[in-house]
Amino acid sequence: MSLKKTALQYYITYERDARGGYVASAPALPGCVVYGKTLPAAHRNITAAIAECLEVIQPDYCTN
Repeated sequence: MSLKKTALQYYITYERDARGGYVASAPALPGCVVYGKTLPAAHRNITAAIAECLEVIQPDYCTN
């Protein structure tokens, strides 16, 4: 069985929090929410979190 890699795009929201950092989330992936002290850190964190969320849910999309 061969798996094809597919490029997926997800909408990401960034919000400034009271401590001056950033909360990033991917609304299409429930629970995929991260924090970063800076906007670039929040972006790195959400990118990694999206990849991890997709690894967890991927078996749900496989059919045998």
